[in-house]
Amino acid sequence: MKLGNRRGQAMMGTVMVIGVVAMAFVAAVVYKNMVNSKASVTSSKSISSYEIANAAIQKGIWALNLNSDNWNTVGTAGTLAGYDGTTIFTDIPGGSYKLLISAGPGADDRTITAYAKDSSPQPEYRGLKVVLTKGSTQFGPLMGYKIHLKKRAKIHWGPIYGYDEIKLEGKSKVFFPQLYSVGKITHLDTSAALPNTDGMRWWSFNYTPGVPSWPQLDLEYYKALAKASGTYYAKGDRAAGRKHQDDDKDSSGNDKLDDKDKSDDDEYAYSNIIDTRTYVRYYEEGVKAKFKGGNNLLRGVIIGLDKVEFKDGTASVAAVNAKYAAHGLPAYYPRSVTVPANAWKHYQKIDTASDGDYPGDNGGPGVSGQAATYDFGSSLTDATHTPAPIHFEGFLYSAKQIKLHKGGVIVGVVMAAHKTTKLEDSDEDKDSGSGDKDNDANDRDHDEDSNGNLAEHRDHAATWSSTGRSKHMSIFFQDNLGIKVLGSGTTQKAWQEIPTTPF
Repeated sequence: MKLGNRRGQAMMGTVMVIGVVAMAFVAAVVYKNMVNSKASVTSSKSISSYEIANAAIQKGIWALNLNSDNWNTVGTAGTLAGYDGTTIFTDIPGGSYKLLISAGPGADDRTITAYAKDSSPQPEYRGLKVVLTKGSTQFGPLMGYKIHLKKRAKIHWGPIYGYDEIKLEGKSKVFFPQLYSVGKITHLDTSAALPNTDGMRWWSFNYTPGVPSWPQLDLEYYKALAKASGTYYAKGDRAAGRKHQDDDKDSSGNDKLDDKDKSDDDEYAYSNIIDTRTYVRYYEEGVKAKFKGGNNLLRGVIIGLDKVEFKDGTASVAAVNAKYAAHGLPAYYPRSVTVPANAWKHYQKIDTASDGDYPGDNGGPGVSGQAATYDFGSSLTDATHTPAPIHFEGFLYSAKQIKLHKGGVIVGVVMAAHKTTKLEDSDEDKDSGSGDKDNDANDRDHDEDSNGNLAEHRDHAATWSSTGRSKHMSIFFQDNLGIKVLGSGTTQKAWQEIPTTPF
């Protein structure tokens, strides 16, 4: 009897112990699940707030890139509305954030700071900071996709950038300037196999940084300027009877565009234009602009989202100066323009100790022989002066096609954005001889022979005599035009997570 009682008591004790252990185990499992659940919720909230902060940073980058003035505003200790770190935004689903855009840490830097939280009753906070630095957007005198130069077309003082291929024919095949192409350079290299450069003059099948990123122009900036001056052209303007500054002379009798072709409501053809100031002329998609014939001096910016066409018809030095005098302005000619600092690099294969190897060459070789300025429309003809007048001075851009016919001097930058566009000098005048032989005594350059070797080295100054100029199309690079681009060519310098405080 006593033995049975003892066995029963022992069994009951064992059951109790097992029960206590089981309860402890269940409690531990429940606690662990609670902890894991809480951690999971916290992690989810943290991820959510991080994503909001990241999205806010992207919004800040967009704000700086919205137009070129925002970058400068922040740099002069100014602030952008809503981006001073005090406004709470709720436009990103799942939470809210604040943004601060400030100058620094370097002179060319801008810092974007985002503080974010998720939308739960007990939110998680995350902070991010990115530093952008101002890049140096690269331009050249001629930039396009399929670039085709022929006859006597010449480019001076800066590189040709081809974003598909470069094709040079006839007297355009000279030993300047430097050539950079994403694809082939027809007369030099048509194979992607090495070598793709001579290390001095040409680079084919080349990418960034050789061929720089295509500049993202601030088109809205130029559109606003054109609208303000009455030189903005939208599709259907003529049919709707909308007037432009260029349709008639202004109250002072100043410059106007003289549209000679009214057969097409969305095509404008101009001649006999002498600008006494700079204009921004903006043509929307579907609106074509032709500047042809007559006596022209165009200045400023021409933006064409469709076709832009130029033909020879440069106003004489006397005609330009007479018009300037009639308006009480100082004479335009002789027009002294700056020779870009690196112009000499584009003539390394022909630059000698003598002067006149290229326009603005005082004798070198190298940078020491480069002149600071070069004068157009001058009474002198030497290494730093030419009697040739200017056809267009400024920035010329087309989103579709640019055609440059026959002669004329462009001083500035020419860009054609469409991937199937060819920029070409379609000089239709035939030389007074057979084949591609140059019989113009005023066209003296440094040409290639059939093997790509240096064939001639003669004084360049005579190229720009008054009798020879009409048979040339030439672009002279200017790197001081202040062309407006989005974001000023910014690049990311730093990205880090930072602590934040509740808000």
